[in-house]
Amino acid sequence: MRASEALAREVMARCQTLACYSEDAGSIRRTFLSPPTRDCHREIIRWMEPLGLHIRVDAAGNLRGLFSAAQPNAPRLLIGSHIDTVPNAGAYDGVLGVVLAVAMLEELHGRNLPFAIEVIALSEEEGVRFGTPFIGSRALVGRLDQQLLQARADLNTAQANANLSKITSTRYQELIKTDGVSKQEVDNAVGDYAAKAATVNSFEANVRRLEELESFKHVYAPFSGVITRRNIDTGTLINAGNGGAQQELFTLAQTDPIRVYVSVPEMYSSAVRNGLGAFLELAQFPGQRFEGKVVRTAEAIDPNSRTLLTEVDVPNKTAQLFPGGYAQVHLQVKVAASRVQVPVNALLFRAEGLRAVVVDANNKAHLRQLTIGRDYGTSLEVLQGLEPADWIVLNPADSLDEGQDVRVKQVAQPAPVVAPAQAPPAKAPAANGAPGAKP
Repeated sequence: MRASEALAREVMARCQTLACYSEDAGSIRRTFLSPPTRDCHREIIRWMEPLGLHIRVDAAGNLRGLFSAAQPNAPRLLIGSHIDTVPNAGAYDGVLGVVLAVAMLEELHGRNLPFAIEVIALSEEEGVRFGTPFIGSRALVGRLDQQLLQARADLNTAQANANLSKITSTRYQELIKTDGVSKQEVDNAVGDYAAKAATVNSFEANVRRLEELESFKHVYAPFSGVITRRNIDTGTLINAGNGGAQQELFTLAQTDPIRVYVSVPEMYSSAVRNGLGAFLELAQFPGQRFEGKVVRTAEAIDPNSRTLLTEVDVPNKTAQLFPGGYAQVHLQVKVAASRVQVPVNALLFRAEGLRAVVVDANNKAHLRQLTIGRDYGTSLEVLQGLEPADWIVLNPADSLDEGQDVRVKQVAQPAPVVAPAQAPPAKAPAANGAPGAKP
């Protein structure tokens, strides 16, 4: 067995040897089926032959050398890399994997292994020649359509014939200047070249068509995310465009940021703007707030629910929030007007609308028209019609009219939020009053 330093030097030297085979002077470029690629094949075969490998080139142009095992049906280990390159490639780009695999077999030569080893120099992995990468490896695992391989081979044949016709046509056009050929021969050569060039265009179109069909075997996500639902398995029939039942293959979700959709009541829709702060509260995360902001709204009220559909984006880098969950969303809306909360037994239902009875400093009753906000069950939020310092009547009689004199009895409350500005003098009870509406 060679010393490791000597082996490393030989591997690097072989890579430099292969780097000399290039389509460009002064840089490295090897495309599929080019003369430099064939030169690399000959060099690698020269290294493989002393090892007694079974050497062949498959239909996809992959160079393969098999190191057989002692048992005929033993498993096979595949090792290798690609030998085609991008323009201006490095000396070790791709070929290092092939050269290392050959060096490994040289060290194992003469041993009986329980498995076979096959070294593979893949033909077309960069996708420079045909614009489609991984042709060699896909053909190796049976994922490349044989019809596409045949179309590419036909294209290569047509390109070679067109190149020969071009040379002949150019040569005849020079010979006719010295009467070396007839005008008819020149016309035949020029016409033959035009026909061969048209054939190349036809084969190129056929290759592009088959490549498009080949691309349909792959599903490309429009964005990065997590597959949250998979509706198919291997072998499932996919119906598309044939009149059968159609279904989604996958459900893909992007969870950072996570989008939260809120139906804001029409009453508060005017206060919702892009950039408005918001936060989420979830039952499974007590005491924790997930900050976000409003990014867009529907800008139209839903006629069925009378709400404004609003989207709130919340950062979710730790993936704590899952799509489809339920949360309470708090919009940080600035309320300019004062809003109070009154018990339901302070309301008076009249034909002209909802009213509350307010007592002024002269013990006169006034019926205030109310605009109601949220309903809390035992109390209501009043948006317009009452002030925090107003005295309201609890359980008002339907017979109360505007400006009627009343006698006030103050109802004791445990902790009144707002004291009245001026308390009327207490008299014999005629109506129960509350000192101020609850803000």
